[in-house]
Amino acid sequence: MVSKFVKYISFVLLSGLCSCHWDDNMPKPIGYFKISLPEKTYVQFDKQGCPYTFEINKAVNISDKNRNPCWHDLNYTVLHSVIQLTYRPIHNNLDTLLKDAREFAYKHGVKADGIAEKIYIDPDRKVYGILYEIYGNTATNYQFFATDSLRHFIRGTAYVHSQPNLDSTAPVTHFLGDEIRHLMETLQWK
Repeated sequence: MVSKFVKYISFVLLSGLCSCHWDDNMPKPIGYFKISLPEKTYVQFDKQGCPYTFEINKAVNISDKNRNPCWHDLNYTVLHSVIQLTYRPIHNNLDTLLKDAREFAYKHGVKADGIAEKIYIDPDRKVYGILYEIYGNTATNYQFFATDSLRHFIRGTAYVHSQPNLDSTAPVTHFLGDEIRHLMETLQWK
């Protein structure tokens, strides 16, 4: 009886070992480089002649647009990304500015998997706005506007300078979303 049991166990072990192919190569999934995000340390941005102030990350390099001294690119050079800001004064055109901001965000709806609107209201600082979070492989994943509803309107868009691919750019896009939220939370009109 013992010899049958030993033969059976030996047969099972040998069958198991012979059935495995040790030289099978499995393809490895494509990997991405680790992205080192800047620290979240902020300084006050207050440019002479512009009717707003807000906090920006110390890692940002600011460049002004030639068209308007209150239009800025907040360049995150380490992340190869930018938040573009445009300011417009309100002159009985708030409805047009709101419509344009919404249209700019929803232009990405063709490629987007979805768009979420997050309303921002701070009556103490008179800052009202919407953050558009655009899901999917789109050129921009975050856009926003903020206004006091009477005199000031600022709009922003975050861009990552690479092929849209959520798998590889997700840490950067989420970081930019946090930066925009911080900007909106610290925005003050002069």
